[in-house]
Amino acid sequence: MRPEIRTIRGYALLEVSSALQKAIRRGNAKLAGYWAMELFESGYAPYLWRRLLTISAEDCWGVITHEIEALYRAWTIIHKQKAGKGRIFAAKAVILLSMAKKCRDAD
Repeated sequence: MRPEIRTIRGYALLEVSSALQKAIRRGNAKLAGYWAMELFESGYAPYLWRRLLTISAEDCWGVITHEIEALYRAWTIIHKQKAGKGRIFAAKAVILLSMAKKCRDAD
């Protein structure tokens, strides 16, 4: 049995990921932001971006994925210059996803 991956505050990684997606689905930007920053500060920023892109495709209506992809590209530029920086881009992505009209048709 593989050991469970934990975040910096001791949360199970997969539970944080699930809580993030549920908070976005419910439009709770504050809670979603908490979970996103938990992943970001725990060193899981690339994983966070994969989840945000997936959530944009699975749960949101319209072309929001393009917006999230643009924020990801901006984060990548900043991250290359100074690792660990650029969380503002992830925060904005979470807010946009939380506010977006929801649609599960693609899923």
